[in-house]
Amino acid sequence: MKNRIRMISLGSLLLVQAAILNAEYTETMNPKGLMRDLRTDYGVDGKGAGNDSAKLQQAIDDVAHEGGGRVLVPKGIYHVAGVDLRSDVHLLFDKGAIVHPYIEGSVQKMTMFHMGVNCDRVVNTSIRGVGGQFTVQIPKRSPGMTVIRCAYVKNFLISNIRINDARSVYSSLAFGLSGPNGRLEGYPEDGTVENASAYDSHYGYGLVQTQAAKSVLFRNLYSEGGVALRLETGWNRMNDLQVGGVQDITGKNIFAKNGHCAVLAGPHAMQNGVITVDGIRSESCGFAVKVGGGYVNKHQKNPNIRPGTFAAGSSLKNIHAVFGTNAQLKDKDVRMLPDALQEQVRTDADSGGISRGPSVAAVLNTAPYPIEVRNVTYEGFKFGPAVLKMTREEAFRRRNEEKKR
Repeated sequence: MKNRIRMISLGSLLLVQAAILNAEYTETMNPKGLMRDLRTDYGVDGKGAGNDSAKLQQAIDDVAHEGGGRVLVPKGIYHVAGVDLRSDVHLLFDKGAIVHPYIEGSVQKMTMFHMGVNCDRVVNTSIRGVGGQFTVQIPKRSPGMTVIRCAYVKNFLISNIRINDARSVYSSLAFGLSGPNGRLEGYPEDGTVENASAYDSHYGYGLVQTQAAKSVLFRNLYSEGGVALRLETGWNRMNDLQVGGVQDITGKNIFAKNGHCAVLAGPHAMQNGVITVDGIRSESCGFAVKVGGGYVNKHQKNPNIRPGTFAAGSSLKNIHAVFGTNAQLKDKDVRMLPDALQEQVRTDADSGGISRGPSVAAVLNTAPYPIEVRNVTYEGFKFGPAVLKMTREEAFRRRNEEKKR
């Protein structure tokens, strides 16, 4: 009987692993199929003189009407906002393409590209650089900016994109809930996000924010500033409805520099599925990894929700942190530093109250639920432990006790 139970358990584990390993995009683009060129077929000159959104949208819609295919954006400068991807349409940017958001008036927030937002489900679509990364250039003091927002989309790819962020508010690549007429009924499924990078990101945001997603692979991500991969399911409305969250998320080779951390896992009040991230590196960040405990905040309206978790089997492994003195830090991070490092903290005048200073630890894990954090290595941490398995309050108390000795 014991052997049978062990076989059933092993079988269940293999099913979970298979689901995670299959978490990625399946190629559907026909390299010999229909293609439209934004410049030669739609008259866009690529000189960046005006708003190219309408012509790009027309090209996407035309290709979708013909049953699907490719839209090529050649080398040049373009301005776009609010462009919607369609099913079976693949948007290809030459590596020499530079895309700016088209900002008009006093908008407070905007998105450049939508995948399945406020519409029926979009399937088999992609945004990718051809020949290397294409560039998105965010201006300084821009409104709240999201480059690509993914929601009710299945089998999608985002690949080869570089974002020069200028510390804008909101993460560059956002994953959440949507549906027809704003209904929250669908979220991103079966996708790959790879070879993506962000530079000069805000402490509280960064490259990727994942509120809701299922069976998605994040591979080869880099963020200078902020967080490279944020698995934080804290949207109040989603938590009240208890729909969404993250399930079967895989990360590989996630790197951050001069920022907050490489990977942040925070469940808030969502009962999330399995997350597995392998290969995490930070240089001069507050942390390489932060894992938070779930909690219900005072703004939640649903009285029946409880503190969130990530499912059993979740793991963050092969983590390497390099100590540095240019990390982005909030006061709560600074208070965790030992006295010997406090004097190295300095104000960053262009960061809205965020300081620059020494790395705090390789890992901060405050989760009361079981999550595997293993194979942690680090360089240059000379004061205090490099792996903290405690709440912030415990860390503050420990530091105060050390000061009294």
